[in-house]
Formats: sequence, structure tokens, C-alpha cells
Amino acid sequence: FLLSVIGSLNVDGSFMKIAVIGISLGLIGTITATLGNLLAMVQGNLKRMFAYSTIAHAGIMLLAMVPMQSKTMAPILYYLIGYLPVNLGIF
Repeated sequence: FLLSVIGSLNVDGSFMKIAVIGISLGLIGTITATLGNLLAMVQGNLKRMFAYSTIAHAGIMLLAMVPMQSKTMAPILYYLIGYLPVNLGIF
């Protein structure tokens, strides 16, 4: 979705819009990864711990999207191919 939005931006002011989107993704990803990991560490319930860990992993994937290039989708999919079966097996 973001790549289609970026592709439709006009020439005038497009760099500023791309920078704002990139910085926003970076901030949201950093906050999500940090809070997810911190909340997972204090959980006593194992399923909740894995749920917060999943939130943290979503933040990590958002951080991988910060460069906003089509080349960043392949590493995210590679990450998901390894992560999803393990996480589904745990739940």
C-alpha cells in the first residue's frame, strides 16, 4: 500500500512527503518493538508473552519498511516464512 502511495506522489513536495512517511514508520516501528518487548518481559502468562512478542515482531517488520523501496519486501517475506510456522506451532 505504501509503495503505491509513494508512486502516486507529485514531483513537487514528494521528497518531504516520503521523508515524513519514513520517519513515521520508523517511530511507530521503534515504539511498537520496544513496548512489545518490555511488556512481554513482565508477563506471567505464557500466551500473553508470545502475543506481546508478536507485537514486537510487527514493529521490527515496520522498521524494515523504513527505506521504502521495493527491495525491502523480500526480506520481510523471508522473515515471515521463518517466523509464522514457529509462532503458530507455539500457540
